[in-house]
Amino acid sequence: MSLTSPIGSRVDTLPDGVAEVLRAKEPVVGDIIGVRYRILGVLGNGAMGRVFLAENTAIRTHVAIKLLRPSLLEGDEFRRRFQQEAEALASIAHPNVARCLDLIVGDPTFMVMEYVPGETLSALLRREGKLSPLRAASLGCRLCWGLDAAHSAGVVHRDLKPPNIIVTSDAEAGEAAKIIDFGLAKVAALAEQGPLTRAGQILGTPQYMSPEQIRGEQVDGRSDVYALGCVLYEMLTGVLFCAPSTGGPQPDDVQVMYNQLNVAPRPVRELVPEVGAELEAVVMRALAKSPDDRFPSVREMAVALTRSVERRKTRGASHTPLPTPRRRLPLAAAAALLVVLAASTTYLVTRRAQRAGAAPSAASEQILISSEPAGASVTVDDAQRPHPETTPTMVRGLGPGDHDITLRAPGRAEVTRTVHVEPGQRADIHVVMAPVTRRVHVTAIPAGGAVFLDGDLVAPSTPATIELESDDFHELRIEKTGFEPYTQALTPDDTASEITATLQVERRPQGLLTIETSETAEIWLDGTETGFVTPTRIPLRISPGDHVVELRESSGRRARTPVSIKQGEVLHLTLELSAARPPR
Repeated sequence: MSLTSPIGSRVDTLPDGVAEVLRAKEPVVGDIIGVRYRILGVLGNGAMGRVFLAENTAIRTHVAIKLLRPSLLEGDEFRRRFQQEAEALASIAHPNVARCLDLIVGDPTFMVMEYVPGETLSALLRREGKLSPLRAASLGCRLCWGLDAAHSAGVVHRDLKPPNIIVTSDAEAGEAAKIIDFGLAKVAALAEQGPLTRAGQILGTPQYMSPEQIRGEQVDGRSDVYALGCVLYEMLTGVLFCAPSTGGPQPDDVQVMYNQLNVAPRPVRELVPEVGAELEAVVMRALAKSPDDRFPSVREMAVALTRSVERRKTRGASHTPLPTPRRRLPLAAAAALLVVLAASTTYLVTRRAQRAGAAPSAASEQILISSEPAGASVTVDDAQRPHPETTPTMVRGLGPGDHDITLRAPGRAEVTRTVHVEPGQRADIHVVMAPVTRRVHVTAIPAGGAVFLDGDLVAPSTPATIELESDDFHELRIEKTGFEPYTQALTPDDTASEITATLQVERRPQGLLTIETSETAEIWLDGTETGFVTPTRIPLRISPGDHVVELRESSGRRARTPVSIKQGEVLHLTLELSAARPPR
C-alpha cells in the first residue's frame, strides 16, 4: 500500500491510464489463489481466459479454475458476462452439466467449476473420425437433457460445440457427455439489466451457430437445437456440413456463415448409409433454417432421438426372411433392364450432386461478401434494387472484371469497395463498417475543464473537439477544480455541432482523489460507501481535511489508509488489498 505525492491542482495533469486496470501476473503451477486453490496445471484456453486444474487444499479435491484474463477487467461488459456465466451455471443442476462451485472476484478473478476427467468431444472425433449411430444418438440424447435443464433455468447456451463437451466414463452407461462452458449463455432472468452485446455483434462459433444467431436476432432454445444438430451431424458423419473445402489449414468463416444461412445440409445417409432413416430425420429437422421448422424444445428432440434408435434396434432384431427362388430373365429383357438402370443411376448421381450443392459444370464468377456487423444490405454496380440477401451473402453471375459493391446498415457509414473477379473464379470481400460519427466542439466557461465521455477522459482541457457515435447515447461530463461538475446527456436525436458549458463555482471547497488498484473493490470514505469502485474513472470530489479511505472487495479483502487533502488539490492513491479476513 502506498500513497503518492500530490500531482498538481489541475485535472488535466492526471496521468494517462487513470481508468485502466493494472495487469495482474498470471498464476503458475504451485501458486495458491483465492486462499485455498493450488494451481496444478493448465487445462486449456477460453474466450475470456485460461482454465487451470487446481486442488482445493481445504478438502483435497480437484477443481477446474476458469481465470478471467486481467486485461478484460477494465471492461464492465466482460465482468458482467463472467458474473453471468457463474450465475448461469450455478442455477443448473444436472449430471450432464458441469457444476459451478464458487466465484472469486479479486486478484485474480476466477470461477471454480467441477473438474470433469475425460477428453473433449472434438478430441474424440479427431481420434475416431466418427461415431456409431447408436453411440452418437446416446451422447446426443444426454446433451439434450443437459440443455433442457439449462433452458428450464432460463439459460440459452448459444455456444454448444465439441470443444465445450467432455466425454467422461460413467459406471452405469459406460460413458457420459458433460457440457462444460456457458461463457456466451444468456440468462433470461437478467435480461432487464440490459443486453451484454451491442447491436450487430455476433458471439459464437460459426460452424455451430444457428441462422438467426448469425443474423444477430434474438435467440431461444431452438438455437441450441440447431447447434446440437450440427454436433450430431459431425458425430455421425465425421464432417461439418457447413464447412467449405478451402484447401487451406484455416476454415473460411465467411463461407461457413453463408452456408449456415443458405445451404441445406447433405442428407446424413448419403455419407453414412448405415444410419437409420429415423435418426437421419431427427438430425435434419434439428438443422432446419427456420426455428419454427425445428423441434420446439430439446426435450422433444431427446424423445425423438430415443425413439429413432429403439425402432432401429427393434427392426434389426427381427427374423430374416427366407430367400425366394431366383428366376432367369430373357436376354432381351435383361438388356432393357440394364439400360433403365444406367439411366436411373445417371439421374440419381445428378440429383445427389445438386442436393449436395455441387458447382455447375460451366464456370461462373462469384463474390462472397461479409461485413462487420452482419446484416448489411448489398448493392452491386449501382443496381436499382439491393441484392435480396443481407451479409454474409454470395452474389453470382456477375461476369469477370471490376464490380462496385456498396454496403449500407443503420447507424453505420456507407461503404463502397471495388472488387476484381477473374473468369470462373470467386472473390471474397470483408468490410468493417464504422459507426456513423459526428464531431462536437466543446467549450467551457471558464476554460480548462477536463472532458469525460461515458466515464472516459477524452480531452485534458477545454476547448476540445470530441467524436460521438451518432446512433448511441452518451454522457458528457466536464470537471474543473474549484467548480461543480457539469454533466449533459446526449441522445441520437441531438445534432448540435457545438456545446458550451457554463461551470458553476463549487458550493463548498473540495479536492479531487483518484484511486488505482489491480482489481475491482468498493470505495468507502470515512466509514460511508461512496457508490464508486476502483479503479476510479472519474475523480472523487471530497472536502478538504483528513479522511480515511477504505477499499472493500467481495471476498473479504480490505485496504485502508488515512489521507489529507487540501482545497483544489488532486491526490492519486495506489492501494493493494490485503488477504481476506478469516471467518468469525
